This record gives sequence, structure tokens and C-alpha cells, in this order.
Amino acid sequence: MLPFPRAFWAVFACVLVLFPPRLAPAQPDSYDASWYVPNAPHLKINVAHDGVYRVSASTLQAALPNGTRLSDIAPETLRLIENGTEVPIEIQGAADGTLDPTDTITFVGRRNRGGDEVWAYNGNASAQSSTARSLYSDTTHYWMTWGGASGLRYEPTSAASTAPTTALPDTAHIEQDQHYYFGRPGRTGNPLYTRSEGYYWRRFRHNDTEPLSATYTLPVGRRTASGDSLHLSLRFDAETNASCHRVEVEGELLQPDGPRAFESLQTREWEDLNRVTVEATVAQNRIPDTGLPLRITSYNSGFANANCPDPTSTPNYVLFDWAEAVYRRSLAARDNQQRLSVPAAGARTMALTGHTGDSVRVYNPADGHRYAAPVDGDTASVSVAPAAGPTTLWAVGGSGYERPASVEPDAPSNWSTPTAHGADYVLLTTEALLPAAQQLAAHRRSHDGYAVEVALVQNVFDEFDYGRPTPIAIRRFVRATQDWSPAPRFLSIFADAQYPIRDGSVDTAFPPWSVPSFGYAPSDGWFAMQSNGPDDWSELLAVGRIPVRSVAQGELFVEKLINYETAPLAQWQKRMLLLAGGTNEGEQDQLQFYSNRWGEIAADTVANIDGDPVPVHTGADTLQYYKKVNDALDASFQDSLAVDLQEGAGWLNYFGHSAAQTWEIVTDPPAEWQNAGRLPIAVSLGCRTGSFAGGRFEEKGAPSLGEQIVVGSVRPDGTPRDGALNGGIAHFGESALGNLIPSARINNALVERVFVDTMRVLGTALQEAKAEIDANFGSSDFYVKHLLQYGLIGDPATRIALPTRPDFHVAPSLLSTAPTTPVPSDELTVEVRLQNRGLIPSDSVTARLTWEQPNGRVARRTRRLDRFRRTRTLSFSFDLDERAVGTNTFRVEVDLDDAYAEANEANNTAERTQVVFDTGVSLLRPFDYGTVASDRPALAFTVSGQRTDQVPVVLQLDTVPDFSSPARQEVRREVSGLRGTWQPSSLEPNQTYYWRARLAGTDAGAWRSARFTVDPARPEGAWLQQGRFFAANTNRQLQRADRSWAFETYSRNVLTSSERGGGSEEDGFTINGTADYEYLKFGFGVLVMDGRTGAVRASESFPTYDLAPASEDYLRERGAYIGDQQEAINALATFLDQVPQSGDYVFVRTRHLARESGASIPEAVTSLFQELGSAAIDTLTYNHVWAMAARTGAPDETVERVSPPSEAGDVSEVRLESEPRFSYGAGTTLSPRIGPARAWSSLQWDGRVEAEDAIRLDVLAADSTVLLEGLRGPSGEQSLASIDAQAHPYLHLRATLADSARRTAPELANWRVSYTGVPEIVLDPSGLNALPDTLRQGERASAPLPVVNFGPVESPPVRVRATIQDASNTTTPLLTDTLSALAPNGGRDTTSLTFSSAQFPGGNVLTAEASSDAPPERLPSNNTRVRNLFVNRDETPPTIRVLANGRELPTTPDGVGLQAPQLPFVSTQPTLEIQVRDDNPYRTLNDTSQVNVFLKDGLPERDPAPVSPFRRIPFAGDALEFMPPDSGRADPARVLYQPDLPARDSTYTLKVVAEDAQGNQMEPYQGSFRVQQDQVIDDVYPYPNPMRTHTMFAFRVKGGKTEALGDFTLRIYTLSGRLVRQLEERDLEAPLRVGWNTLRWNGRDQDGDRVASGVYLYRVRIEGDDATFRGDVEKISVIR
Repeated sequence: MLPFPRAFWAVFACVLVLFPPRLAPAQPDSYDASWYVPNAPHLKINVAHDGVYRVSASTLQAALPNGTRLSDIAPETLRLIENGTEVPIEIQGAADGTLDPTDTITFVGRRNRGGDEVWAYNGNASAQSSTARSLYSDTTHYWMTWGGASGLRYEPTSAASTAPTTALPDTAHIEQDQHYYFGRPGRTGNPLYTRSEGYYWRRFRHNDTEPLSATYTLPVGRRTASGDSLHLSLRFDAETNASCHRVEVEGELLQPDGPRAFESLQTREWEDLNRVTVEATVAQNRIPDTGLPLRITSYNSGFANANCPDPTSTPNYVLFDWAEAVYRRSLAARDNQQRLSVPAAGARTMALTGHTGDSVRVYNPADGHRYAAPVDGDTASVSVAPAAGPTTLWAVGGSGYERPASVEPDAPSNWSTPTAHGADYVLLTTEALLPAAQQLAAHRRSHDGYAVEVALVQNVFDEFDYGRPTPIAIRRFVRATQDWSPAPRFLSIFADAQYPIRDGSVDTAFPPWSVPSFGYAPSDGWFAMQSNGPDDWSELLAVGRIPVRSVAQGELFVEKLINYETAPLAQWQKRMLLLAGGTNEGEQDQLQFYSNRWGEIAADTVANIDGDPVPVHTGADTLQYYKKVNDALDASFQDSLAVDLQEGAGWLNYFGHSAAQTWEIVTDPPAEWQNAGRLPIAVSLGCRTGSFAGGRFEEKGAPSLGEQIVVGSVRPDGTPRDGALNGGIAHFGESALGNLIPSARINNALVERVFVDTMRVLGTALQEAKAEIDANFGSSDFYVKHLLQYGLIGDPATRIALPTRPDFHVAPSLLSTAPTTPVPSDELTVEVRLQNRGLIPSDSVTARLTWEQPNGRVARRTRRLDRFRRTRTLSFSFDLDERAVGTNTFRVEVDLDDAYAEANEANNTAERTQVVFDTGVSLLRPFDYGTVASDRPALAFTVSGQRTDQVPVVLQLDTVPDFSSPARQEVRREVSGLRGTWQPSSLEPNQTYYWRARLAGTDAGAWRSARFTVDPARPEGAWLQQGRFFAANTNRQLQRADRSWAFETYSRNVLTSSERGGGSEEDGFTINGTADYEYLKFGFGVLVMDGRTGAVRASESFPTYDLAPASEDYLRERGAYIGDQQEAINALATFLDQVPQSGDYVFVRTRHLARESGASIPEAVTSLFQELGSAAIDTLTYNHVWAMAARTGAPDETVERVSPPSEAGDVSEVRLESEPRFSYGAGTTLSPRIGPARAWSSLQWDGRVEAEDAIRLDVLAADSTVLLEGLRGPSGEQSLASIDAQAHPYLHLRATLADSARRTAPELANWRVSYTGVPEIVLDPSGLNALPDTLRQGERASAPLPVVNFGPVESPPVRVRATIQDASNTTTPLLTDTLSALAPNGGRDTTSLTFSSAQFPGGNVLTAEASSDAPPERLPSNNTRVRNLFVNRDETPPTIRVLANGRELPTTPDGVGLQAPQLPFVSTQPTLEIQVRDDNPYRTLNDTSQVNVFLKDGLPERDPAPVSPFRRIPFAGDALEFMPPDSGRADPARVLYQPDLPARDSTYTLKVVAEDAQGNQMEPYQGSFRVQQDQVIDDVYPYPNPMRTHTMFAFRVKGGKTEALGDFTLRIYTLSGRLVRQLEERDLEAPLRVGWNTLRWNGRDQDGDRVASGVYLYRVRIEGDDATFRGDVEKISVIR
């Protein structure tokens, strides 16, 4: 196994370094952006080294803003700004007030240095080893502007002369950036620059005790040759801990005798990780005129410290940073310029030498004074008077002026103006990527409604760091945006970042696609940190990077994002893949513990958060891939992971070891995940997968795994490589080494935000998760490092494709029925898979299944389901009968009461149809209730199912429905085909008949029955109901009895309650438990009920005794007082005389309370009740409790209840309950369904009525909608032509029969409907039944589909549709065809079904249906045919054979060495033929994507590696040629490969990965071969030797090209030298080639005769590459 890069195993270094030292706090940033005036013009003058610069106005002209001329610029307003501060300039030639092309501008320019980059070190200035050079750029951008106030100018100044000064102190500093040191061990990878991190000149790397030396020259040749001393300083640092370091500094000095020699100046020894400065002093008069050569020697032995570790086994790395000398320099110019370091203020005359030209000018940038003096000979004596000291002046002669590196126009911007901008979302990009960034901005505006600003990074550099391309500029910009209104919540960096270390490993530091990050490892989060102080490591907005390198790549990502965010919710989005690694059992247990916890939070309904149960709602489906082996890489899950990734997952969580391009759990490359449209958010808790700025240990420009997942990769020309739409939509991971506990805590906070708090904006969830870690652990640099390293590759505004609400989903594909071809005797099971694609509901949910049968009958089943996460399966069972024959509709509805606001309310209902098939006979005509005109009608029927022979059918006809009369006729018919007929003997006109049919041998339950009437007077085919036929109707308040109609009766419950006080009932009478009468009244209570209708005519109470005054007042207050004693007796008599009618019911109760008279009841009262039939009244007193129910005119029906006074102590009341019955005055009858009809004609009815009778008819639609109403009269006729049969193919008739007087029903004798019938289409099952039961995957199948019309009318064009439903309940159309109209009574046409079984492995159901636009048929079940079809899955991978120039190249076994003799030789220009054969003849290998060819140097790779050493050979080039097979099994797919191999001897391995059309992948083929430039022929031998009848000569050609071989001969001689046989190239078993060759000799001579026994000689001759090969003479024996 290849080892991982050395940083791989540092992923969990927390066990070694838990708490590094705290960094010094950051210093506040005092940057003031007000120097840049957005509405003013600007130019950038770029300077890369120190000097006096002169720029001509003509140079400026090319960079002026459009429309601006030099003449438009007022010279006095020109201003020059250096790092925010105006500096003086000198303008020459503008005295005329205008700026002309020949005018010049002079200024002192300085190279950019690192003195103000302490922010990179978090404010710790002592961490910088050097400030002489910038970490980012050597260029200073001088900003020229004009049009405002007058600018600073150099003022010509004179000073008093003094004695000439000929020398001044000066400093010489040498330093180069050639090696980058990443900082102290344990701190590397922290984006914050740590102590000593930065560039160094030289790294002395000791791995043994040999000293290492390097020589450098200090440019101090202009030193004064006096006794002054030069003070030397050299900066060193150490890169290795626990080791000793020793450096010696030598200087090459002048010797007294003249020659120069190195002398030791200083030696310094130190230990561990420490920075030292080596100092020495040298007499200047010993320094050569050319400068001071310094030799630095680093030693790894001879240490004075006895405790130093053994240097032979201890690495020792020493860093050299810079050297510097402070010395006294003569005032001699170099290149006509010099810098003058004046130590103090005051007048001074300096004798400047070495200048050319007329004069020397001296500039003092500090006070803006300019001095000048003529050159006299070799000297210019310039008097100066600086106001302060020390001061640096700059002297320049005529030709010594520098030219700037470039002058650039400014692209104006105003990002620092708070009132100019407001946004929710900021895009930071480059000019080169702007078109794609604008597409993303448009999406954010339209999709999210965000206000969006797009900023170019160069404008940010300009406004926020004077044009320097630094991360601090971006941080300042981010902070400035927080003053906008609104302030943005998202920062999306739409550009990749170049590898930031300038070590020569990348072509350019600032490519056009790059926006820098901060630090290395890179941290974009840093841009938004420390806004509230140095210890604030939260991010003030959500930050993410989309690391694209071209517009095409950016556009592809935007497409990917739009597809992701606009996709409807689906089950895959709730899938969570959990991957956990680890290289030992303990590590694996830890990683799996956390992974399981996150899975539980995402999946369960309740999670334990900080010890408390918290409800969670996402309900994810988790899949675990947990490493169990201790190897570095585990490829055992690769295939199954590929399947799960392809199916899609919303969340992918990896926790384990990783390198920049791989996890330790090996997956296919993200471009090959094949999951476009089903993308996860990838969280990678490992090392470096988020390092978008290039790898430190890998190829610097190679995309990290995170980049591969999100944006893919690009070719050198910027075009995206294949597969960029695969992978993931975002990656959250580390850019450097990570540690277990901080990583786990960060992800724990993220998982809680997403899956508990249901945050659905990715960047916001990350921002808050990191803020939690900062709040809890931000005081630890250990955690700060992780907060910086963890970053988002992706759009921070990405809306996570996880639900925000419940979303109950049903679809037809989620409904299934069993069996697939049900018949009436079956139990039909309907299975419903309810999906919840959204959050877990807070409570239970209701689901309902509705079954609508062909006759319109509806059954409903309702279930209450507990809250569920993803899927709940419901099963319903129904017993089928004959009423289910035909098309049944099953409709499922969920969340019936809209209890939940869902993500999608439109997917809560789905329906599926299921045909129930008739297993026997169906009656065609006459149809049920039909009419025939002939007395010998032809009775037609169809036989269901496909029959291979004649089918016996039994038919009966009778005049009674039970077929029991003597007139019954019966026949047996042998039927072949679909239809049969029977013409019974003469029938009676105007007679109704019943007929039925069944298959012979079936039970009585298999009969199919119908009714018809022989009606010669009317057209055939009408619908008629009369006589017994009315028995099938649905009636209300009406019944059919004795061939006549009668109203049904109903009862009324009357409770009569009498009491003597203390009774339970306060009302005297209660009807049907609700209507109350005579509440708390006194005396005899009487209620009269109409004897016909049951209506209460009246009720009253009569106190026929003397009432107590108080009770009289009580009744008066209620308006119920009618008098007492005689007044009440008179009122009672009047009531009973006037209210009851003959046959009425009279009910009496007693409540004789408040009585003050005697107990006897007057005879005037008793006589009244005796007339109603009371036998007890004359025996009663007022002390009795009595109740009576009577009917006028029927004394024998009187019922009485009595309680005598003697029971007063026990009985307080008497209750009498009565149930009198009454007839309804009206009722309705509803006909069976009539139709279907193509057109409706008329309605006729006949009946009889008497005086008070009425008949009213209504015409109803099948759903009971009234189409025609109020058709009145005993008989009549009504046109039905106005009813649209297309909308209403079925009708019902409803008759209302009424008699309000006598309550005897009128007579409806018959009713009939005339209409035009419908086609009766039948799909002949013979076609589907001819298909085989089983196919091989990929095999094609064909079947005819004949369609017949047995109906009485021509059909419209007939649509034939065929589908296949696979095992997953997914339905795929196979055929849609339209046949022409079919003639009535047997018209026929046929279409053909042809399909491939490639996509349908396993069990399938084939369904064919015939339909038309006609109204529904009476027998729809025969329009559908169903057939089970099993497709044997192709699970056999292809086989492969590789030929090298026609000879098979076998796979290379393990353990074979590079020079192994069994490795075959091939031509240096070989033709490799790859043959891929699939044993399935129906799935052709015809796509280059099915074969992948790779080549590498060396032998096969047996173990996975982070980066494959194989090079993929593209089909797009010329090396590969793909030739698909011509036909079937016998012809494999062929790939010809002609590799262009280097001209050297080597061993190569060819790797081929192939899969068949089904995706079955073979084990990769790996075959090795050798090439050799020199061609050699050896190993010539025959076998067998001795020979009897034949032998095989074999020889091997090593090296060279096959094409160079020719003129082969093998000659066989006798021992005497006579030629016996010459074999030539045509005799070879295969064409001559590099490698093994064979030919057969049959033991015969040239004439064909057998040679005699004996010894023979043979010799081979071949023309080779460079020479003719002649083999040795060898022997072969022949034994006969």
C-alpha cells in the first residue's frame, strides 16, 4: 500500500498538543478609507523598488478615464497618495497652466514592505522575523488624483554652506524570499500567522553530521576605507525542536599581504525552536571594494552543550532570514542615484560623487524640500537643511530617474460609502468571472428576494488597502458593509484562491480567477471575525466560497445550485450518510460514537441534548459506513457507497482521517457519483479536504476533495471536466489538520441547528454553530484554530434541501394491489405507502382510502396514524363480488382535516385504478332492463379470459327471477373465441323475461343475469322498468308490494306521565323523547294526535276541582289559567267535543295537586272519559294517579294505568308509553343506473292517480345531480336530448308518489328511456398471452393487440396503451397507438407491441388497455388485459481479453518483479487490442463510457492509494479507437490502443475497467508488459524433442518494433548439411511479432515425405530492427 502524505496521520494531533500557547491579542485596525474619493478620478502608478521616479504626462495619458484629456487636468490640482497619505511631487513643464505630453511628474517611490502586516500575526509584532519584505506584494500603488484642492509640491530650497560632508551612516540589508516556513510545530495549519512564520532565504537541512554552507555578499563596497567599524547582524531561526544548532559566520576580508581570505566573524550555538541574531563587527578598511562576502556554515556536530541529542539521528533544520550591515558610506552614487541618511537636523553641505549630467537634485519627502547643485567634475556640492533628523534624502542625477512598473487606470467604486449600498447578499468575484457571478446574483434575487451586490475584488483591494492584494482589504470591506442599510447577511466569494506561498510552485500569484483567502491553511471565516474585539471569533455574517476558475465552471455551478434549490421535496433528501474511519479500534469507537449521536438527532423524534430530551422533527433515514479495519484506506465500501450516493442523500457526514483529495473510506471520485439532481451537503470532519487554496504536500493546483465535490475540476483551458453536476452542493470541512474533540463539538452544534432547530439556510446554521463554539471555547487557541480552519465551500445562502414543514406525500406509484389480476371471488389487498417528505408531524395524522366500484358504490376506510418519520405502510383488504367487475378506483387521502400546514399541499391525494376481471361470462345484449322487438331475439354474451379450445356455456331463460317456472328454457353452447349467441324459441310480446349464463361446471354463484322485455311496438334497445323489475329500485318511504305501491309507516313514541307529587317527569306528555307538553300544570291533562299524520292537534290541562289561590295565581302568571271546577269541566267537555276527529289518538294524564275541594270526581267529568272507552274512570277519585291512551271510534284500543291512593307511600307516578303508527304521505323510488348512452332521446312513463294523488318525476345524473325536475302527471313523455351524454353517460330516474289525504300511494305502472347505446370494445387477450413468461434482460418481445367492437354503434378512434409496472411499483409506458374507428357488432383492428426488457429486471406486470372518447362502456373490464412477466436480471459482468499485436496479454500475478522473465515483451510501438465480451446478446456494448483504459509505469497497484498512479487514456485523443460489436454474442466490443511510449526500456501496466450495458463491472484487468529498444531474439527451442510425428518450434523476440521484423526462415538440415525443410513466415502460427512466436513442423521434408529417424540440425534467421539475427545451429531428434 502506498503511504499517505506525511501529514495524513496528524489528523488527530490533539492527543499530543492540546493547548498551544495563547496568541498575542490582535491590535485594532486604524485603516481610514476616506483617502479614496469615489467620485474623483484616479490613476495607479505602480512602484516595485525604492528610488526617485519621473513619469511623463504622455505616460499618464493612456490611463486616463474615458473622455478625459491631459488638457482637462489643472496641473495645480494633481495630488499623489501613498498608502492613504499625500506625498509631494514635482511637476516640470506645467508653468503655462496646462498639462502637456512632454511635462513630467517626479516623486520618491518606495517598495512595499511588511511593516504594517502585523494584523496577519494577530497583532503580535514580535512574531515577525522580518518586516523588510511583504508577505503579499512588493508593489506600492501610488494614487494620482486631480480636480480638487491644490496638491503638495516639492519646494526649491537653498541652505547655508558648511564644510563638505563626504560620508554618512548607512544600512545595507539583503534578504530574499526563497523558502516558506509554516511556523512552529503544533501551530502549522493555523490560518493565523504564528511566531516566525514567513519567508526565509535559505534552509540548512541536516540529516547527518555534514556541515552545510552558503555564501552571500553584502553590498557595502562604498564603505569608507577608514578605521570605522561595520556592525553586522544576521537573523537565524530553527525549524526543529529538541535539537541543537550551531552557525558560523565568516567574512572574506582583505589580508595584510593583499589577497582576500575568509575569517570567522562569529559562531553562535542555541537549542530548540528559537530565533537568534548573530552580530559581529568588522573594520571597514578590511572590506573589499566589491562588498563583503559572508559565508554561513551550519553545523550538526561539535556542540558545546553536552546535553544535545545525538546529531546522527536527530534532524536539525536551520533557517537563514537576512543579513544587515550598519556602516559609514561614502557619498558615491550608484546608477546616478543614492539614498542619504542624514542623522540630524540643520544645514549640511554634502559632496556627492558619481553622478552624471548637469546637476543633482536632492529630495526630502518628509518636508517637501528640493535642493539642487551643479555637477562640477565628479562632484556636486549640495547644501541641505532638513527640519528634523534622522531624515532620508534622495539624490538623483540626470539619467538616474526610475520609471514605474506600470500606470493603470482606476475602475471607480464606492464600497466604503455607507449610504451608497444596501444588500442581504454580497458576491465578491473577479472581472474574469463576472458573467457567471451575475447569474448567481440573479438567482438570489429571484429565488430568495434578496438585495444583492456584486463587488470586484480589485476594487476592494483599491479602496481598503491602497490597491495591495491582501486579505485585510477584504476584512475591512466586510466590516464596512455592516454600515449599509440593510447590512448583508451573506458573503459569497465567487472565485478560487491561488496557492498563496510564493515558492515558485505556481505560475502566478494572482491569476484572473483568484480571490485570496487569509493565511495558510486558508480561512475565509477570518474575514468576518474579531469585529467585536480581538477575542471575538464569531463571524458577523455567513461566509462561503465557490472556488471556480472559469465562467463555464461558474455557470455549471449556478445550474447545479438552481436545480438543487428548486427541486421538489423527495425521499432522498431525508437520507443521511454517516461515514466514520479510524485506524484502530479505540479511534473507531470514538468516531462511531459521535456519528451515531448525530444520526440519532437527525433520525429520532426525541434527542437528548445536554441531558434533556428535546423533540426533533426531521426524521432522517440514516445509513452507516463504519470502518472496521486498521489499514490506512478502506475500499470495501466503495461499491455499496456508489449505489447509495447515486440514489441520493441530503446530508453526508464523514468523520475520520483524510488527506486533501481523499477520505480513508474510499469512494469513487465525486465526478463519478452519478447523483446529479440528488446532491448532499458534505460535512468532512477530517484533514485538508477543505483546503481550496492548493495542497502543501500535493500538487499545488490540484482541487481538494471539497472542491471536487462542489464545483468539480477544470481543464487547463477552463472547460469543466465531466461530472461537475455530480458530487455535492456544499462542503464544510477543514483546510488543515484537525482534532477530534473540537471537530465533534463544531459538528454537534451544526447538527443541532439543522436537525433540531430546523435552520434551513446553510451559512446561517454554520455561522450560529461556530458562534456557539466561540462562546463556549473561544478563549482557547486550540478551538480558535478550528473555527478558522473550518469553512464552507459553497454558497452560504444555500437553502438546505431539508423540509421546513411536514409534507405528506402519496402518488399512484405508492399504491399497490394484490393479486394483480383479481376476480370476484378474490380478497383484494390494497397497500398504501404514505411518505412524509417533510418534518415529523407534532401529532397523529388521518388517512383515508376510498373505493369506488364500477357501479358507483363507494366504501371508505379511515385510519389514524401515529406521527411518523418517513414512511408508513397501510394495508386494506376487500372481499370482491360481481359488483366489482370492471374498473375500480382507489383513492387515498392524507391529512384530511388539514391539521398541518405542509410544504406541498398538492400531493396529499392519489388514486389508482384496478380492473377486476370477470372469470366467466358477460352478457352483451339484451342488456339489463333492455327491450327487444323480436319474439326470437339473439342473446349475445362474451367469454372472459383466453381459451385455447371450445368453452361450454350454460344459458337459461324464464319469466320469473328465480328461474323456477315450467316455462324455463335452457341450452348448452360450445363457444370458441370471444363471443357466443343463443336464439331462444318464440317469446310472448309485452312479457318480461330473465336470462342468465355461466360456464359449465361452475357453481351457482357464477351466473350472470339480466332482464328484458319483449316490446314489438317500440324500437329495440330502450330501457324499460315495470312490474317485478321495480323490485330492484331504491325506495324511501315507499315500498313495492303485491304489484302495487304502498307508503311505508312510521311510529311516534308518546310517554304519558301522571303523578301525585314528587314524580320524575315534569311534563305531562313527551313525544319521541324531545317534544314536551303540559309542563307542571294541574288537573286532567289531555293531548290529541292526528290519527293519520301523528301531528299534535292540541293539548290542555283542566283542574276540575277547586284550586288553591296561590296555584291559580301561578297559572295566571304563565297565561295557562282556564278556570277551575265547573269552568274547567265545561272547557274539558268543549275540548273533547271539538278537537279530536274520528280516528285521532287521545292521551290523558292526571296531576291533581293544589286541590281544596273533595276527592270525588264529578260525573260530568267521568262521563266524558267513558265515551273515549275508559273502564276505570268511574272508580277513581282525585287521590288516584291515572293515565290513559285512547283512539276515537275505537274503544277497544284504550289502554289505562292506575295507582290507587293506597300506594301513595310507595308510588308517586304512573307512566304509560304508546307507539301509534302512521303512513307517510309521500315516498320516492330511484331506478337503477341507466346507460351508458352516447345520446339521450326521451323519457316516457305511465301511471294511475286518484283525487289527492300526485306523481312527479326527476331525472338525475349518476352523482345525484338533478338534470330535469318536476315532471308531473300520471303519464307523460319528456325529451332528454338536452342532456349531454358525454358529461352524463349514466342517468337515474326518481319518482315521487304522494297522497296527502288518504295516504294511499298512486300507481306508477312503468317508465322507459330511449337512447343510443355505446361501443363495446374488447381487447382480445390472445396477443399478450402469446408472450413468454420469462425474458432475459435486454431481450425484446413482441405481441399483437387485437381490438374488437361488440357494441351496437361504431366506436370513435380507439387508443391502445400498454404499460409495464416493475417490482418497485413504477409504471413505464411501452405503447401508445390510435386505431381507426371500429364498425359495430364485431369490427376489428390490431396494433403491435414491441419493447425491450432492458430496464425491467425482476417481476413485472404488463397491462394493455383499449379506450376511446366514447362514453364509458357497460363492460369495461374486457378493455384491459394483464400479464405477469419475469425478466431474469443480468448480473454477469463482461469478460476481457487483451492482445498485444495479436497475442494474448495475460493478467500479471502478484509477486512478479519488474524484470521477471514471465513478463511478456511487446513492440516499442505496440497495438493493444482490448476485447470486451458480454454473455448477454441483447445488451450491446456500444458506448465508450463502458470501457476505461489506463496506463502506468511499473507493475500493477494492488491497494488503493490517495492519488492513482494510473493515467487515464481518453477516447477523445488519437490513441484509442472504439469498435462496437457488429452483432450478438459472438462479436465482442473492441478497443484498439496504440500507446505513444517513450524511447526507453521500461515495464508498463495496462489497466482496463469495463462494465456492460447493465452496469455490471468486471474486476479490473491489470496486465504488465515490457518494451526494450534493442531487439534481441532468444530462447529458440522445439518441443517435444525428440519428436515422433510433429514438434512446435518456439522463439521470443525481445524489444524493438514488430514492424521491423521480416524475412523469417527456419531451416532444417541433415547432419551432412543437406537442406530438408525450409519453414517461412507464412508457416508461423500467427504473424511474426515481438514476444513469443511459434510454428509447427510435421516431420516432413520439402516434398512432403516423412523424414527418417535420426538427428537433424536447425537454424533460425530473422531480419530485425538494426541487423539480421542468425541463431545458433541446434539439434532435434526424430524417432519413428
